[in-house]
Amino acid sequence: MYKDIPIERFSVRSTYTSRSSFLDVDPAELATFRAERISSALVLIAVRGELDLSTTPSVRSFLDCQLVEGRKYVLDFSAVDFIGTDGLSVLFAMDAHCGGVGEGWALVTSRAVRCLLRATELESRFPAFESTGAAIASLRGAACGSEGADELAISQ
Repeated sequence: MYKDIPIERFSVRSTYTSRSSFLDVDPAELATFRAERISSALVLIAVRGELDLSTTPSVRSFLDCQLVEGRKYVLDFSAVDFIGTDGLSVLFAMDAHCGGVGEGWALVTSRAVRCLLRATELESRFPAFESTGAAIASLRGAACGSEGADELAISQ
C-alpha cells in the first residue's frame, strides 16, 4: 500500500527543512556550542539553546571532533532550554566514548535536562551535577582516587 512513497520523505533532512521553514528560524540560532580546555587533561564542552532533531546532528559532529583519548570531559548542558529525546544520543555518545577508553566525564544539567532524564528513567545512568564547579571537582577528585560525592541525585 505504501510502496509509492519515497523513503526520503521521512528522512531527517526533510524533517529538518520543513521544521526550519515552518519556524522561519535559522537552526544555527537554536543551539550554540564551544569547547574550552580547562587543563591539559580536562575539557569543558558547553551547549546553549535547544537540543532537538534539527540541532543534535551538529552537536554530535562537534562533540566527535573534540573527543580525544587521555582527556576527561565536562559536558555543560546548564544553558540547554529544551532537550528532545534526540538529545539523549549526545549523552550516550559521550558515555560510550569515555567508557570505552576508561576516561571520566561529567554532565552539568539544566532543569530541562533533569526533566528528560527523569521522564526516561535515566537519572542514574549518567554522572550528572548541578554546577560546573561540582562536575570539575568530581573529575579532579576521581583522578586522585576519591569518589565524586557531589553527584546530583535527581529527585522530584
